[in-house]
Amino acid sequence: MSYITANDEEPFEEIFGEPSVRRRSIRETLTVCPKCFSPSKMTPGFFIASSYSCENPECNWTGTLAIEVDREDYKEFLEKQGRKPMK
Repeated sequence: MSYITANDEEPFEEIFGEPSVRRRSIRETLTVCPKCFSPSKMTPGFFIASSYSCENPECNWTGTLAIEVDREDYKEFLEKQGRKPMK
């Protein structure tokens, strides 16, 4: 517990460099299911938040938050899993 309350901060900037934020285009990213990591589709909400649903019929997950990943990273992930990459 003393580790959590310790005042020593990790030198984040020295290890990882200055953090940067940029907006990605929709063509660069893909939303995936947090349960099985299959692609998910978004249903826009009008008065309420948008919802996502898994495209894998075996999973059947629906929710308001999905994982956003880089398309190239996702292709690499599928290859490592031995699954067929998406188009």
